[in-house]
Amino acid sequence: MPNQDQPLVYFFGKSNFGDNQTDFIKIGHTRNDLSIRQAALQTGNEARIWEMGVIPFDTVDEAIRKEEDIKCRFGAFRARGEWFYATPRIIQYIADYAVRHITLFTDNLSHPDEDSARPLYGEQIKARRESRGMTQAALATRIGCSRGYIAFIEQGGGMPGEAIFSALVDLFGEFDCPTREQESDTEEADG
Repeated sequence: MPNQDQPLVYFFGKSNFGDNQTDFIKIGHTRNDLSIRQAALQTGNEARIWEMGVIPFDTVDEAIRKEEDIKCRFGAFRARGEWFYATPRIIQYIADYAVRHITLFTDNLSHPDEDSARPLYGEQIKARRESRGMTQAALATRIGCSRGYIAFIEQGGGMPGEAIFSALVDLFGEFDCPTREQESDTEEADG
């Protein structure tokens, strides 16, 4: 289970039309349980709000700096406050760099007890990193993320964004884990 007190930059989606199409994206940070933050945002909001991904960090200061960097990067798309229009550029950024929180897609994936021959993705990363004598910090520097991002994944927190996943595959080779496309197929089957 990932550390619930780990600082995160989060991305929440919202549709103002009652469908599952993302119209707005909230960019924020928290070091508390993400579900509490989501529930607070949902209170008094008619539109459903859902988690799109997180970027984990070691310190609150790192999370705040990254949040501000992301908001500056997409400032032209700001709708109001911390809410941004769900443009293809922001959605692609989330797909490339945010961790898909494990609870978003694990219900239909085999539990480790059911398939003990296949280690979890985070365990595979840790084993490959350690076999090369790399620290989490060294790996993070090499692939362009924070040490907290690596720790979050190794603790079973989720699947990395596409850009980070590609960097890990380039470094370590293919992994025995579901791909992001398989995760999407699982979510679509759930409706």
